[in-house]
Amino acid sequence: MFISIQRKIQKALFHWRLRGFQTRELPTAPTDIQLEPTVRCNLHCVTCSRDTVIGSYKKTDLELCDVDKILSLFPHLKSVKLQGLGEPLLHPQIAEMLRMFKDRNVRV
Repeated sequence: MFISIQRKIQKALFHWRLRGFQTRELPTAPTDIQLEPTVRCNLHCVTCSRDTVIGSYKKTDLELCDVDKILSLFPHLKSVKLQGLGEPLLHPQIAEMLRMFKDRNVRV
């Protein structure tokens, strides 16, 4: 019986703390994001899971209009990390994409 009471007290304290967390201000928009510009790769590493995962992808390259939409969603963006299953520099429009980041003072 003592364990049951102790468990109910722990549960009540958990919900009490959670209530306090919910009343705080919402966090600000992210200033750093990660993007996967492409899933293209010029290597076939033995340890890479890319070849097994790639079949589920409908698009292989991130389009510039999508990058523009993403940039508009994050007005306080400071930096972007280009990564993923592919080599970012194999994106056919990587120069234009980098220019978009530079025009908005976003560090890559």
